[in-house]
Amino acid sequence: MAIEWNKLIAISSVRVFILKLMELHLKVVLVRICGVLFGFHVFLVVSLKSLVILNIYIERGSLSCVSLFVSVSTEFWLHKIQIPITIW
Repeated sequence: MAIEWNKLIAISSVRVFILKLMELHLKVVLVRICGVLFGFHVFLVVSLKSLVILNIYIERGSLSCVSLFVSVSTEFWLHKIQIPITIW
């Protein structure tokens, strides 16, 4: 029984580690896009909104958080691009 329990803990730890790497990669991509197009103020807004969702799903150990993060970010960008952007 102890071996099965340890295996479950190991699998969940690896899953969380992979998700953290994906989160970091997506944040880097978003920083690059925002740095070029909008500046870093917008990056902070989109990262706060989507990382709240991402962190909830990481705690539950669900892999669907990555697709949620991408979809939230994509919707945000499409919405922002359609609106005239003021440079501040």
